[in-house]
Amino acid sequence: MKEKMNGFITAVHRERYEVRVNGEDLYARLKAGIYFTDRCEEEFPTVGDNVELIPDVSEL
Repeated sequence: MKEKMNGFITAVHRERYEVRVNGEDLYARLKAGIYFTDRCEEEFPTVGDNVELIPDVSEL
């Protein structure tokens, strides 16, 4: 199971988010499938939102 991290969105750049996690700025993006479903009832995150991240180790 992948370890979850909590972060705070500091900037939004099109489909990429700048997120502060433990005092470090990281880049994140939403799972690709979220853009192509009409079943998503949640709003997209924006600056100032607290978010929960699951790292994709294949991109490290």
